[in-house]
Amino acid sequence: MAETHEFLMRAMEENWLLGRQAEDKRMAIATSNFFVASVAHCIYALTGIKRKILPLTLWMFLSGIYGIMTSLKLYERQQFHIHRARKLRARLDILHPNEQVEELLVKSEKEHKKQYPYLINLRLNALWIGLHITITLLGFFYSIKALIKK
Repeated sequence: MAETHEFLMRAMEENWLLGRQAEDKRMAIATSNFFVASVAHCIYALTGIKRKILPLTLWMFLSGIYGIMTSLKLYERQQFHIHRARKLRARLDILHPNEQVEELLVKSEKEHKKQYPYLINLRLNALWIGLHITITLLGFFYSIKALIKK
């Protein structure tokens, strides 16, 4: 029984860690894309949008697309590991019913929903994807504007 408990705990911790790593990677990509977009905006403000900055606008567009795709994939990986960890935790709860872990988690979640009724429905994934979509659209529109300018 102790070996089973130890195995389940380590597997659960590993999956939580892998899920956290996927989220950290998404944050790093979003931060770098935001930095690139901010630098590009400063350049546009200083030079104006001209045809010679087309490579920069295309880079902004492509980095936004890359951000969307990697964010979606990393979200999928994070969800995979989180679901696995939750299944392992449920198994631990079955092995140790006196601990009432699942009941405590449900109670805690209800209290959290009462405290943050609107934010609970806002997914962090939507914020990351929204940032990358904004960068992509800005890169696209700046590229069109640069092509129109002489």
